[in-house]
Amino acid sequence: MLRDRVIGQMFAALSATNEAILRTPSPEDLYRSVCEAAVDGGGFVAAAILLESDRELHPVAGAGEAYKVLRRCRIETSSSAAEGRGLAGEAFRTGKAIVTNDFQSDPRLQLWHPLAVAIEIRAAAAVPIRRRDCTVGVMLVYLSEPNAITPDVVVLLERMTDNIRFALENFDKAEELRSVEYARNRLSRMYASLSAMNEAVLRAKTLDEMFSLVCDAASDSGRMFGSAIFLHDERSTNLQLVACAGKQNHLFRETSLPYDADGPALGLHGPALRTGKPVICLDPKHDPRARPWIDLINKGGVTSLGFFPLFRGECAIGVFLFSCRDTDDFQQDGESLDLMARMAQNITFGIDMFAEHAEREKLARMLGALSDTNEAILRAKTRDELYPLVCEASARGGQFNSTTIFVANSNKDHLEVVASLGPVGDHARELKIPVRGDRPEVHGLAPSAFRTGKCCVANEFQRDERTAFWAREEQENRFGSFFSSSRRRR
Repeated sequence: MLRDRVIGQMFAALSATNEAILRTPSPEDLYRSVCEAAVDGGGFVAAAILLESDRELHPVAGAGEAYKVLRRCRIETSSSAAEGRGLAGEAFRTGKAIVTNDFQSDPRLQLWHPLAVAIEIRAAAAVPIRRRDCTVGVMLVYLSEPNAITPDVVVLLERMTDNIRFALENFDKAEELRSVEYARNRLSRMYASLSAMNEAVLRAKTLDEMFSLVCDAASDSGRMFGSAIFLHDERSTNLQLVACAGKQNHLFRETSLPYDADGPALGLHGPALRTGKPVICLDPKHDPRARPWIDLINKGGVTSLGFFPLFRGECAIGVFLFSCRDTDDFQQDGESLDLMARMAQNITFGIDMFAEHAEREKLARMLGALSDTNEAILRAKTRDELYPLVCEASARGGQFNSTTIFVANSNKDHLEVVASLGPVGDHARELKIPVRGDRPEVHGLAPSAFRTGKCCVANEFQRDERTAFWAREEQENRFGSFFSSSRRRR
């Protein structure tokens, strides 16, 4: 009679479990529904599901009044401790159902005898729960009547846990499908961004416009939280922000990125520039290299940063920054990183394209200046008339900050200005430069060209040791480079 009643209740519990599998949206809801079905339909005084973590079995769901007491019990997976030699520990280790029909007298359960007497538990069973061929926990059920758990009941309990396994593996498959779909959508956005960037590179009329358009493309089409382009400027100790886009992009403008080509590679941008390779940070909140971005991280919720070097020719001149709220954008697969790298390569292509165009324009201006200079030589009637005409032609056509002609004084110990034109021409006309002696000016380009009779060039005016004196004196006039040539009278 007892056997038939228990089996009938177990079939009811099994049916309720199957219904729970069909309608529960998560493993947590499933565990709770199965325990409730076991107590309400199966007639158990308590049911619990325990999952393994750190070599202990922790309750994650339960039902029945006795569960409130049982959930406080400590259960280990190892048999070396008394807490691991009960039904749950043995079931977890062996992968088999373990039963007792006389809980209060079973020597294996001596540790829990007082508790069993207090809450009137007489029979219990522990059945392992598997997930993808691994035991991950156990289901525990308790009855108030002895000898109530027969082999038929154990079979039904094993069917319940097998249904749990089936449901858990379906949850895993659904999660995998969601991950695949998410990855597919993410890559589609990235490809759309790459396409928009290609169009931006081809459509932009200026370099600044290209930078702005590619940042918009990365942030809008690629659904990035934000993107920015920083370039190295020889006249500054910080990288210069030239374009940014995305949410809270004002935070990019408030960020300072120090960079010294000869010093240590600071932050995340420094190694990217120094090595010419991307630098990815998946935990910027705890990475000291990401300290300049702390406001972007805290206020914007950014969880990952990527710095991709930009080149002009073979030289790294800046970085393209991606900021994301989803770490998967950088680490789930290599394809996303490849697409980001291709975006940076397209920007590099645009930089080179505009640089070549600028070189062609510069050459055309120089040829125009040379033509105007030749015309001035033909037109001038005197030397005093010739000098200003030549300066005017070269300053206008070559777009120099200043074009100046120096002539040695009668003693040939100084160079004196005889003509100077251009935006800083007024300042240049005040110069008088010694050509010999110990003064620092003597080592400059103009005295060197006069003494050697050869052209002298400095393309890094602020860093060239020959122009160190003039760099300090003339920094406010923003001379980026300085050219000096000498022409001897024949």
